[in-house]
Amino acid sequence: MQFVYHRHAFTKPLTVKVDDNQLHITADIKVKYGANVAATCELVQNKIYENIVFMTGFKPADVTVNVIDF
Repeated sequence: MQFVYHRHAFTKPLTVKVDDNQLHITADIKVKYGANVAATCELVQNKIYENIVFMTGFKPADVTVNVIDF
């Protein structure tokens, strides 16, 4: 699990890369002020992973969630 905090506008909220036959997903999100950031990011990360596996059968090597703004 990796959390990266940025202070810039959304350019591409979802990035998907395939490298050496591995799927890497990065999601940029805004978190509501006062929300539990760690729990929110973990929930988003798990939902993305589960839905990719369910819809495609591919297991992502990693799902990174970046908090862009509050």
